[in-house]
Amino acid sequence: MKLISLFLTIIIFLLMACNPASDSSDEQTKMLQQFYERYIFECVNMTAKKDETALKTFCMDNLISKLTKEQLDYDPFLNAQDCDIEWLKTLSIIQENRHSNVYFVSYTYTYDDKINTGSIKLQVVKEQDGYKIGAIL
Repeated sequence: MKLISLFLTIIIFLLMACNPASDSSDEQTKMLQQFYERYIFECVNMTAKKDETALKTFCMDNLISKLTKEQLDYDPFLNAQDCDIEWLKTLSIIQENRHSNVYFVSYTYTYDDKINTGSIKLQVVKEQDGYKIGAIL
């Protein structure tokens, strides 16, 4: 009986120890979902004020600076040159592995009557005030 009690105590302890990783990945996924909802809305409607953009809210300053210097001819957060609010319906955010801060973001879109997939690999970084996108991988 004591052995069973000890065994159950160990299992409960291990389950409780695993929970914080799950909570942080849920927070990171939620942050990425909020970012893409706001980012695509801003892209479609062109409504963002310079100091209130999704980039400023959800991305680290060094990433924004790096992207500004690169002068890309496509949007690196969408891996596309345009955007469509419909992409949010198929938006998928998947963690690379359980203990990782790397996420795969994907969505489907139609181009020339063909269904395509846009995909982006992002690194999420813990900051004092929460999580932010630290890099596009």
